[in-house]
Amino acid sequence: MQHFTGLVPVTSTARGAQRAETADVARSEVGEVLAAMAGHFAARRPGDRITPLSIQACTAGTIYNLRGRTCRSSGKALSKAVVDALPEADLSGTRGQFAARLEHAAVAYGWGPDDDKPVIPSIPRPRPSTGRAGR
Repeated sequence: MQHFTGLVPVTSTARGAQRAETADVARSEVGEVLAAMAGHFAARRPGDRITPLSIQACTAGTIYNLRGRTCRSSGKALSKAVVDALPEADLSGTRGQFAARLEHAAVAYGWGPDDDKPVIPSIPRPRPSTGRAGR
């Protein structure tokens, strides 16, 4: 596993010219993605074999979902940081086994078991109508 510094260089092309930017990706964001990926692999076909394609698709899909389901969320730097943080996959293992490795990696990046609990436990239901509308 590589050491994560929190700063990920991003290269983009603007009219043929290369420019380098530095995007700051928080360790907690990486941990959040790893934890969400672990939940996905544990919940969906955990007994199937893990494949490189499923890891790539899950990484991209998870970042897309966590960043507001838009391609304009500058998820490229986060994607690179998550790929660098992924544990090595045993391709003879299952998705469930890989989920356990992802959970350990998420904890190493500062994501705890209580971090994915909602801040507001529930949405309050509407107030009952008194039958006196407009008074």
